[in-house]
Amino acid sequence: MFPQKFEERLVLWHQLRESTATDRDFLTAVNTFWMMAPTIDRWLHWQDQNSWPDPWVLLNNHAYCDVAKALGIVYTIMLSGRLHLLENTQIEQIADVLEQANVVIINDGKYVLNWDLHNITNISLVDFSAKFIISTDDLKAKIK
Repeated sequence: MFPQKFEERLVLWHQLRESTATDRDFLTAVNTFWMMAPTIDRWLHWQDQNSWPDPWVLLNNHAYCDVAKALGIVYTIMLSGRLHLLENTQIEQIADVLEQANVVIINDGKYVLNWDLHNITNISLVDFSAKFIISTDDLKAKIK
């Protein structure tokens, strides 16, 4: 269950970032945390990347669109100190004829987060094409 109060979210988010779990278990926990967040249709827009919130403003929100959840996933990894997970990692808006999603592609697709609540590996995205992409390097300036 995603905590209702900001203070509770902050404590849980801190514990998550400090986890000593294996990378796979850590990424699974991060994915679960953000996918359990209350969902709204639109909050952040790809065209407004300059106005995307920093991690703490994002966490203080009460509901999240898919872009915001993907951003939260990347911020969580960035602030965890597991910088090796950020190599070849980016947020992508992928789409095919019927479906669209905002996912976090880690290590050139070894892990895909913000796609499925229970699975972060062996996810085939070959039928999708990327409409928008932002690298983790572009997001580092948001963390002060």
